[in-house]
Amino acid sequence: MDDTTTTGTGTGAGGVSGVGVALASRAHLPLSELLTGSLEDQLVALEALTATINLVDPVEESDRYGSRFLGGAAARAHRVTEALTGAVLDWMGAEQEAGTWDTSGRF
Repeated sequence: MDDTTTTGTGTGAGGVSGVGVALASRAHLPLSELLTGSLEDQLVALEALTATINLVDPVEESDRYGSRFLGGAAARAHRVTEALTGAVLDWMGAEQEAGTWDTSGRF
């Protein structure tokens, strides 16, 4: 896959720039393609899944699957969050070691 269309604030294919374009230009791809693509593609997939999960109505889901299912779903979501926190800390450490850490507190 051509990462020039998915990264940062530079100009990508077609002379279009910006991170928002990255999401729009990749979000239409099949999930299987995003998951086997670059880290940028995988982040696009994660953001799409997160946005979709955030739209879930807990009352409706409880009526459909039961409250025990929601408890299990909460535990699974917590494990995912913990795993992602570990990845974030690894990435931030690599950035700090490279001397590119943004000390302003912004990402």
